[in-house]
Amino acid sequence: MLVRELRPRPHSWSEYREHGTLIALLFRALEWSLQWSAYYLIRWALLEVLEYLSVL
Repeated sequence: MLVRELRPRPHSWSEYREHGTLIALLFRALEWSLQWSAYYLIRWALLEVLEYLSVL
C-alpha cells in the first residue's frame, strides 16, 4: 500500500533566509531548493505511477 502525504507549500526565500550566518545560509539554500523540488514532484502523476509499478 502506498502512502502519499501532501506537503505544505514551503516558505518564500525571503522568509527562509532571515536567520543564520553565511555558511549556514549555503546549507539553508540547499534545503530550501530541495523542499521546493519535493513540493512540486509530489504532485507529478508520473512519479506516482512509477512508484506503483515498483511495488508490483
